[in-house]
Amino acid sequence: MSKAENQKRYINSPKGIAYRKSDAFRESIRKHNRIRDRVHRREIVSKIRAIKIEKGCSQCGYNKHHAALQFHHRDPETKKFGLGNCHNYSWKACLEEIEKCDVLCAICHAILEDSKKPPLLAIDDPMAYRERRKHNIWVKIAVVPSSITE
Repeated sequence: MSKAENQKRYINSPKGIAYRKSDAFRESIRKHNRIRDRVHRREIVSKIRAIKIEKGCSQCGYNKHHAALQFHHRDPETKKFGLGNCHNYSWKACLEEIEKCDVLCAICHAILEDSKKPPLLAIDDPMAYRERRKHNIWVKIAVVPSSITE
């Protein structure tokens, strides 16, 4: 009798059925799933790191370390999930998400994101800022001393 046949006989026996209902069996399944998930997560993360280094920054060309490289979605409307949580998805879904992105170094990414923000409004009077804040009108304002603006 082969090992597989012997296992089938045990599983269908009363002793095997009792074991499958036991807490020890359930805990062994949980442990197996945790190990499987951990391996999957590490595989995905290592593949993503390799892609970052392979592509490098699309603006300045930096490709020395994966931690300094970030994915930037070209169109935020098509973003399904952030690639920091990519290990929770299949590799196919991760590749589809990566296709929508450019790889940028941290500095180029910060500059690009900051350039999308509205410019600061310069005012001479800090009281105007307080009035806007008092009425919940949140506008970015830079308080500039009058000696600098002259």
